[in-house]
Amino acid sequence: MVDFDKVLDRIGHFGRYQGLLYVMACFPILLNGMHFLAVVFVGDTPEHYCRVPGDVQPANMDRMYGTGSWYGIMNQTIPMEKSDDGNMVYSQCERYSSPENRTSKVRCDGGWVYSKDQYESTVVMTWDLVCDRKWMSRLNQAIFMLGVMSGAVVFGNLADRFGRRKIFIVCMVGECLSGIVNAFLPNYAAWLLFRFLVGFTSNGSYVVAFSYVMEIVGATRRTICGIFVQMWFAGGIMLLSLLAYFIREWHMLQLTMTLPSLIVIGYWWFLPESPRWLLAQGQTEEAGELISRYAEKNGVQLEPGFINEAIELHEPTAKKSEDQHSHRNYGLLDLVRTPNLRKRTLNVCFNWFVNSLVYYGLSLNTSNLGGDDYVNSFTSGAVELPAYVVTVILMERIGRQKTLSTAMVIGGVGCFCTVAVPLSRTDLIPVRTTLAMIGKFGISISFAVIYNYTAELYPTVIRSVAVGVGSMSARIAGIIAPFAIMIGDLWSPLPLIIFGAMSLVAGALALLLPDTTGKPLMQTIEEAEQLGK
Repeated sequence: MVDFDKVLDRIGHFGRYQGLLYVMACFPILLNGMHFLAVVFVGDTPEHYCRVPGDVQPANMDRMYGTGSWYGIMNQTIPMEKSDDGNMVYSQCERYSSPENRTSKVRCDGGWVYSKDQYESTVVMTWDLVCDRKWMSRLNQAIFMLGVMSGAVVFGNLADRFGRRKIFIVCMVGECLSGIVNAFLPNYAAWLLFRFLVGFTSNGSYVVAFSYVMEIVGATRRTICGIFVQMWFAGGIMLLSLLAYFIREWHMLQLTMTLPSLIVIGYWWFLPESPRWLLAQGQTEEAGELISRYAEKNGVQLEPGFINEAIELHEPTAKKSEDQHSHRNYGLLDLVRTPNLRKRTLNVCFNWFVNSLVYYGLSLNTSNLGGDDYVNSFTSGAVELPAYVVTVILMERIGRQKTLSTAMVIGGVGCFCTVAVPLSRTDLIPVRTTLAMIGKFGISISFAVIYNYTAELYPTVIRSVAVGVGSMSARIAGIIAPFAIMIGDLWSPLPLIIFGAMSLVAGALALLLPDTTGKPLMQTIEEAEQLGK
């Protein structure tokens, strides 16, 4: 079979044309970053209290009567209760039956009023997802991640069968339409359904875009291009924080995140198929035309007959493959069909699971660190940028395997250190935030490595499926993450202890994976099975 990496040696590992295609493939990932973490702002729960009879509404006391009146009216209408840290606070789920009878309490039977100091509206405010309905707000990210998980498997498999380009465009159009509809739905159940569809299509585009990027660049640029894909996602988190600061109404924020996806309509005419995928499918004529285009756009003059020679080298192997396998379609079972790949897949899936659990656990927990939510979220995204630069350096110097293991350990230690700083010490909020960001720094490195590493551990015929299944494992963890954070209601340090312990275990298991540093991408199952033996 023709070695496409050798073709890229001639036409350029990352020429002007690949640079253009790289930006086109990565732009939607910027939008994905916003959709994935939108719940931090769209689904946030502001300060709220029971709506009481008449015009006396506690959350609006400052505005209506001045600060002095606020305390008096609150004392007359809302009982005090002990918070998780032992302090006495006003209840958010009960009120006195009447100001004259402050011994009898009732649930918030008249609904709630919400502070608008930070938000004009959120999903929680729109559908009263507080108190007895609080668990419903946790479904937001869980349902989204369920969609993300499903999309990873479905679209990864479809991309391996029908091509990267077609499935990528289908995913982006679906993401755009689902996101727009999501801003105009009348009830929470319908909103969750379309939130599922946004997750389903957005992760489909992410998985396919990542495979596409890894296949169009040469070996000398593959690591840095694969890692810097993650920077676009981190940029999306930072951009979300800025947009949320200026757009405090969730319907408008949802539309602002979604409408830029319309640009993908132009991709139908300007984004070509992956030539590596075409060659793997035996579509040598189309692949030859693309190789010629790459060379022309990169300003490279190919020797006469270069493309024909490459295609001729490919065709005997392709014909033999057709005869032996009768146009065999590869799929999920090929990840576990052989012993070596089976062990590798289980290990990879566990590392994906832990990476996602810790990454989203820390990202969704930024509002519980203390300080400004917008600054914390922006910092959470910003800390990933230097993490990815460090990732590139470490992957080339110490290899994929050791980088993944070391980063997981850093993430685990960061979680354990954060636990040591008590929430009750407001003067130590900067210390607690810094330690949490160290954990996020480590887990960002490992998350970047696992994407790149997985693509290199599997051959072209099942590469998108492998990344998709790994991503599915990650999304199972993403579904669990919001509920893992809720465990903190029992004992606040428990989520971080769980995150830290699992990170250390995953870091140890990563040392059992074969290193792929400096090796060309594999094409066949047989090559992948022999790796590491």
